[in-house]
Formats: sequence, C-alpha cells, structure tokens
Amino acid sequence: MCSRYVSSLASPRRHAGSNSGGTGGSTTLSGMVTYRPGAETLVIRGWDMSTGARAGTSATLRGDGSNDVVDWTTVDGCRVHRVRHVPDGAARAVLVVCSPVAAEFDDDYRREVLLGRRLAAEGVLVVRFHPRGTGNSDGDPADLSFTTMLRDTAELLASARGEVDGPTGLLGTSLSALVAAQAARDARAAAVILWQPPLTGRAYFREAARSRQVLQIAEPTADGGASPILKVPDALERDGWVDIAGYAVHRRLHDSFVDVALDAPFASGTRVELLQWGRTELDPRLAAVGTDWEHGGAIVTSTTIPDAETWWFRSGPLGVAEELRPGVTGAIDAAAAVMAACTGDGGAP
Repeated sequence: MCSRYVSSLASPRRHAGSNSGGTGGSTTLSGMVTYRPGAETLVIRGWDMSTGARAGTSATLRGDGSNDVVDWTTVDGCRVHRVRHVPDGAARAVLVVCSPVAAEFDDDYRREVLLGRRLAAEGVLVVRFHPRGTGNSDGDPADLSFTTMLRDTAELLASARGEVDGPTGLLGTSLSALVAAQAARDARAAAVILWQPPLTGRAYFREAARSRQVLQIAEPTADGGASPILKVPDALERDGWVDIAGYAVHRRLHDSFVDVALDAPFASGTRVELLQWGRTELDPRLAAVGTDWEHGGAIVTSTTIPDAETWWFRSGPLGVAEELRPGVTGAIDAAAAVMAACTGDGGAP
C-alpha cells in the first residue's frame, strides 16, 4: 500500500488551474443569458425570477479552466440539486462526490467546492449533489437511507458517464464513504476515494452517540446541574429521530446503515484512496482492510493528515481559510493524484 503523510506544518500549495484559452465550456452552456459582474461570467437559463422556480440552470464561467454549473436533475420523481464543475475543454474523466449528511454536510461543503474546481481545471468533470431529503433537494429527511443515497449516486454517475468518454471515480466522506464504496463496486468504477471512512455504519453511529453524550455532559441544565444522558437507540425507538450536534438523525437512516460494512472487495485494478485526518498513520483496522483489497487486486494508496477533523465539533486552525489549511489542501492533492493516475497522467501510485 502506497502511503502519504501530510505534515500539519506543510506550506499550503496554491494551485494555478490550466486555462486552454476562451471559455470552451460555453458550448455546453449555449443559449443562456449572460451577465458579467467582474472577472467571472454568470450565466442563467430558464430561471423564473418572479416565482423563484427551481427549473433552471445557472453557471459561473470562472476563467481559470473550470466552470460551476448549478441545476436540478430528477431521481424517482424528486428533484435533486446538482453542481457540476465543468472543464473548459473536453473532460477526460468523471468524479461523482457523495456528499455527507448532518453536521458533516456543512463542514465538508467548502472542501468539495475546492476539489471540484481544482479537478475541473485539470480536465475532470466533477459532479456534486445533495441526496434526496438533504440540502436543496426535494424529499423528506425522514426517508433518507442507504438505499436512497445509493440510488441517487447511481443515477448521477450514469448521467455523468453519458457526458464523458473516460474513467469514472467516486468520492465519499465519513458515512457517505460507505455509499461511494458500494456505488464504485456496482459500477465497476476506475477509482474510489474514501475520506475518513467508518469500517461499518454501526461504528459510525456508535461514535455519533458518544459525541452526543460528550456534548450533553458539557451542557449544564438551567439549575446548573448536568444534563441527563440521552441514549441514542432509546431516542430513535421512542421518537423516530435524535438530535446530534443540532442535526436530526432519523431512524431510517440509522437502521439502513447499521449493518453496512466497508470491507467488501473491489474489482481488480480499482484504485482506492484511503484518507484519515487526525492521524500520522492509518488506523490499523482500516489498514488491514486496505491490505485485503490489495490481495484482491485493487491498487490502494493512503494519506494521513494530523489536523483533526471531527464532524460533531468544529475543528481546525481558527481564522485559517479552508484554502490554506493543510488538512484541506492535502486531501485535495491526494484525490487529484488518484484521478491523474486514472487518466494516465500520474504515473505509478
């Protein structure tokens, strides 16, 4: 297994995206009304300004080789919010990002934007989306489950594959890493990038329950006493949902993931990138899974970054922009290396 260690003292690497000249992406975005607020070009099509109907497409032609295209697609009759980071020229590969849920959805958002723009400037079409029941997508949050997230991912991946003749990859963070891994197996994707993956859904929710208890201990009651400890399984059984760090985790989400495991094998030749924050080497249990994948023919690399990233406490250096945090730049560099290897630009892992 090829491993990387990103020092928390490393100097941030500023990426200058390649620009092929002009705005080749405008071919894809033809027929839109354009507005130029400055160096970037904002393009809008089919948006009902009187009602705010979400039927249109908006795009920003950034001038750095990448373009942000925002629209909605439909999965099983529900509108799914989608962001595509489109290269200026023809895309050489596709990466579909499975966005996480609950507090991680917010904490991971900027990282995903930076990743999408970086890879688009390098010729990769990156697709991000809000799973049904989250963010700007339609759907009841109580219906969110492993099955619906996997179905959304498969549909978005199929759509992207219809646009690009090249290798495909998936990326998932924390709980959504279980979704990305299974989607990669189902689609026989060339690569899967797993940021802070849990070994099982059960392990993920066990850690979530522990964090809930820590927060409760830290929150005194009105009379100054300690808050009573709420047991997550009991709350799910009684109420159908539980509040963890200000976000509702519903019973269907919990029950659908609890028996999902990360360790199923990948097809021979699949590139797998494992990344963990808050460590200088992989957790031995995750490393063992990676070794098993290698024995099955997968090409496994890993990256460890000592900057702690936990989804229930806001972490990282205070006052430091995401673009400059080694925990962010290191993760993006590692993902870019995997996709470059898929297209033949990265050499041996």
